[in-house]
Amino acid sequence: MFVVSRYLLWYNSDNTTMGKYMAIPNIDYSLCQGCGGCAEAFPDLFEMRDDRAWVISADRFRAEDYPGILTICPYYAISLE
Repeated sequence: MFVVSRYLLWYNSDNTTMGKYMAIPNIDYSLCQGCGGCAEAFPDLFEMRDDRAWVISADRFRAEDYPGILTICPYYAISLE
């Protein structure tokens, strides 16, 4: 898988594109413990409300601008959909 702009692309072994989709950050609230690490690391993308993280500005999200977005959460609550 290779991240380009706002889309996730994946390729066959011969480097031809198999597909793409727009990546939008998502928080799994069954996993989120409200530690606030994501909001501290990426304040323009996440904010804390009622002891849980919320995605803000998802419409302007570009994966290459947020390295480490999937690994910042120690509970693995952040995904790209």
